[in-house]
Amino acid sequence: MVIRPNGLPPRLTLVPKRFNAELNRATLRGLFAGVLVAVLVTTAVPVPGPGLVRGVIAAIAGAAAGVAIAALLFRGDARAAYDAFSWLGRWEVNRFGERTGTALPTDVASATAWLDEHRDRGHVHERLEVLALAGRLDEAMNAIARAQPPTSPYAALEFGLQAAWIRWLATGERSTEPLPELAAVRDAADRLRARVAIALQETRYRLEDGRSDWASPLAELRPELGRAPDPIVVRDTWRPIFVTDLLATTIAALIWVAGTGRL
Repeated sequence: MVIRPNGLPPRLTLVPKRFNAELNRATLRGLFAGVLVAVLVTTAVPVPGPGLVRGVIAAIAGAAAGVAIAALLFRGDARAAYDAFSWLGRWEVNRFGERTGTALPTDVASATAWLDEHRDRGHVHERLEVLALAGRLDEAMNAIARAQPPTSPYAALEFGLQAAWIRWLATGERSTEPLPELAAVRDAADRLRARVAIALQETRYRLEDGRSDWASPLAELRPELGRAPDPIVVRDTWRPIFVTDLLATTIAALIWVAGTGRL
């Protein structure tokens, strides 16, 4: 999911913007390297067949190299935190779709349209999230004040985190109210998601404070997630980057082949 920052509450975009900056730095370097690989393959690798075939093979090789290099450059705590963030985000996006039958809005316009189409005020958790995306934070805070807190331990913890998040978005106030006990959440998967969500909130606070260790809360939990984030990051991050790189390397390879008279 790509959050479009225009018009969104500034605090809401702190984490996506920081991850985008870290990721873009790596992918741009990977793209340049991928284009170079594509050009080298068209000239240095003895691929049989017409120049067009060589160009296509070179483009695929270049795009694959670009993504591989970007993945190697995007490392350390920022990468570990990104994996945890992506894992939690994909689960939340999927749940939103399952509960509402719609895609999660990603900007003010789509959030406003979603709210206009869903006036029944069902799906309290999802509605609060979309109200935040639409920038209607006063309305979200009023809805929280009127809502009946959930009774299940995980839902109560999630509601407390969401209420603290919206209050922070609206006022900058960091909640000091104690959250429901994490130990009361018996399901191991729910408990791990709750811990990642708590770490994400701390990451937001550290980014707002300009701390250099902003990624640590999420990064520390990455080992506990095992391989679960890997297919998510491949599908949601590296696959779109590969498509973009492939377009660039195809253009570069075909121009090079045509320019050298080998087409």
